[in-house]
Amino acid sequence: MTPIISLSDRLALYDLDGRGDEIRTLRPLIHDLLPRAVDKFFELHAPVPGLAGIVQKHSSDLFDIAQVHIKLLFEGSFDDSYFQSASRLAKAHEQAGTSLRSHMFFCHIISWLLCDSIANARPWQKRRAVEQYRLVTRCLAFDTATMSSLEAADLMKLASARRDAIEKAIGQIGSSIDHVLKSLGEAANTFKSTSSDLNGVIEATQHRGTHAVRAALSSSESVAQTATELTSLMSASHQISHRAEDSRQRLTAALGALNKSETTIADLSGTAEKIGALVEMVNGIASQTNLLALNATIEAARAGRAGGGFVVVAAEVKKLAAETERATEQISHWVSVTQDQTRQAAEALAHAAGQMATIVPATQAISEAVTQQEQATQTILQHVDFSQTQSEQSVADINGLEDAINALSQCANSLIAASGQLSSKAADLSGRVSSFFDEVRSA
Repeated sequence: MTPIISLSDRLALYDLDGRGDEIRTLRPLIHDLLPRAVDKFFELHAPVPGLAGIVQKHSSDLFDIAQVHIKLLFEGSFDDSYFQSASRLAKAHEQAGTSLRSHMFFCHIISWLLCDSIANARPWQKRRAVEQYRLVTRCLAFDTATMSSLEAADLMKLASARRDAIEKAIGQIGSSIDHVLKSLGEAANTFKSTSSDLNGVIEATQHRGTHAVRAALSSSESVAQTATELTSLMSASHQISHRAEDSRQRLTAALGALNKSETTIADLSGTAEKIGALVEMVNGIASQTNLLALNATIEAARAGRAGGGFVVVAAEVKKLAAETERATEQISHWVSVTQDQTRQAAEALAHAAGQMATIVPATQAISEAVTQQEQATQTILQHVDFSQTQSEQSVADINGLEDAINALSQCANSLIAASGQLSSKAADLSGRVSSFFDEVRSA
């Protein structure tokens, strides 16, 4: 650190130039006063809580440096060692958190105590005492002025450094603000372009939304028509299922009747066989009757006139046997025909029963298939009802989307207006920032 004015000018200003020997004569008085001055300094600063605590905390370093500096001052050399001591003392005050006023007050205490000491030491040499006191006060004033100039030089350097830092910061901020303003301008232009594109998209979306509404309405009507047709189909399937079940029940009953008829025909065939056996037995009886008639005729012939009645009876018996034989032949013929027809009927009934036995499962399968179709139709109808609900909801959503598109269109128009205002505000902000920087630089 260097003083603001030259050393010779300051020495001349305080009338200290060439008075080194005279100043050194004051050293014994000053050396004896310094411990008392330190004690007096603490005594006077005790009522001040903040300052007393700071000074007390740093007294071991601060006042050691201060006493060494005052002793060096009254060496009267005013060389580099003195200025280095002054710099060291100024730095100690800065680290302690005190100011130059504390050093000035300390010097004032020294001059005050020295005034009493000189007056008491030379009561008969008042003029000499006054000259010594003036010289001490001039030295202390020179020291405080030197400390002030050093502090001022530091402050000027600090201010210059701060000004350079401010200039640099202003330049950086200005560059950043210019970049921001440029970005704002580009953003405003982008907003305008985007808003225009957005309006185009909105118009296209509105057009497509109108077609979507029409398509959704048409789809909803088609779904409703499909639901109606499926309801009719389900009703028809229910009727078919009911009729198929009724047919199955009737075929089952007919199959039971055929089984019973087959049993009856089988019984009838057995009866016909029994009748054939009886016819054979009647034929045997007729043969025996013929034989008896023959024997009776023979016996009547042997008897002569006495056996004439037997001949008539034998003739009638033979005639009856012949008629019986003819009747049994016819019965046997018709029994045989009846057996053949019964066997054919039994075979036809068995075939019909077999066919009906295959028809019943088919009818059951048809009934089950119709039932499954009815269930599937019911499921499809439920899905169609759900689809119809969704279609109606889609129509409502598309209508809501149209409202949202209208609101979005208004927002796009507002965005265009806002982008214009943004460009205007960016230009105004640029002017204000430039004026602010000019004012800061000129301050």
